[in-house]
Amino acid sequence: MFIVNHKNLFFGVAITLVLLSVVAIFAFGLRFGIEFTGGSILEITFPDVRPADATVKDELAKLDWPGTLVQATGDTGYLIRTKSLTEPERQQLIVAVSQNGSVNMNIERFDSIGPTIGAELRQKAWLAILLVITAIVLYIAFAFRHVSQPVSSWGYGFSTIVALIHDVIIPTGVYVTIGHFFLDAQIDILFVIAILTVL
Repeated sequence: MFIVNHKNLFFGVAITLVLLSVVAIFAFGLRFGIEFTGGSILEITFPDVRPADATVKDELAKLDWPGTLVQATGDTGYLIRTKSLTEPERQQLIVAVSQNGSVNMNIERFDSIGPTIGAELRQKAWLAILLVITAIVLYIAFAFRHVSQPVSSWGYGFSTIVALIHDVIIPTGVYVTIGHFFLDAQIDILFVIAILTVL
């Protein structure tokens, strides 16, 4: 009853959050991970002492590969995302991270995804989200098919779309903002899974 009595307040808060999220998305942009754009990812751990973020970034800066990202994983490792690498370039990366072999490290995994596969994954991710939204709207319209007064069943379906857009845009806006100011957060498969879970 409290929400109904103060619906204007709650509508105002919801609309404000959606607008701020849309502004953040357009201002900062969606930074897609290598799963969607293509590239290479190297996961390494340091059994002794993990070098500081700044040290690793300085070594990688010498390679002059635009778009290279370094992300700490756990207490002993790093995740390094780069452009698609050839075998000689992969060796260069390993030498740079190990500081010419002076730092003891273990390579946990190395994956490379081509831009064609990345584009296909991105297309399928959008398709999955659209299919889920369509299925939900059809289900709501079916479930409320006998409720015609004062709103038609398709009216409930439309309301569902509005609610779903609200529920997707706000987390995306928050994620993009966090990724811009605080973390090297990117739109990857896990983010898509999270959005589908929200839906």
